Amino acid sequence: MKRIEAYEGNLLNHIEALYRPGERDLALELVEALGCSISDTGFKGDGSENFLAIHPNPADPDIRNNAFYISPMRPEQQALEESVARL
Repeated sequence: MKRIEAYEGNLLNHIEALYRPGERDLALELVEALGCSISDTGFKGDGSENFLAIHPNPADPDIRNNAFYISPMRPEQQALEESVARL
């Protein structure tokens, strides 16, 4: 695959996936099993852990393009998930 600046196809941008608190290692294991590489963005947002950028093309580690992001589920999202599960 070409580097991002030479690529002319469609790209993934600003997609976030959440993992449950305490399941970071499991999320990383999945990403690695899919053949993606991982880099730390250095950005915490409103959570306690940094967002991680996931690169479908490990040769192109640009954290702004052709990447998606994973971070822990926020308490509000966890409460919503638990409420929906009780329905």
